[in-house]
Amino acid sequence: MAVTLEDLYQRTGAKLGIVRADESLSAEDGDLLGDTYASLHDQLLSEGLCTWSATDDVPDWAAPILADMLAALLADHFGLEEPRRSLVKLEGTLGMAPVSLAERKLRRQLALPYVPQTVWTEYF
Repeated sequence: MAVTLEDLYQRTGAKLGIVRADESLSAEDGDLLGDTYASLHDQLLSEGLCTWSATDDVPDWAAPILADMLAALLADHFGLEEPRRSLVKLEGTLGMAPVSLAERKLRRQLALPYVPQTVWTEYF
């Protein structure tokens, strides 16, 4: 299954506290989240941390990670107050030292071993 971009933006809005779960994002906030996601997607591609296109739905496992990353990028814009702002940034900032929790989760998920089929060894 996959999560639509609109659902991802809604999750991010809820994490930022700009919208409740039963509300919809405003058009301006949706546009801002869309632009920020496009920028984040480009950063993830350059790091080799993204396997889907910017217009595709997001894999289920990646949605909470991306919501954390988007929230970290927009925490200042939406005026999150301390200590919540620092916590959101600590959880989701890409390229931070030490590595954020969201980036570690993303790297761990993409580093899972991929073995499509068993390969039998032949000894001569």
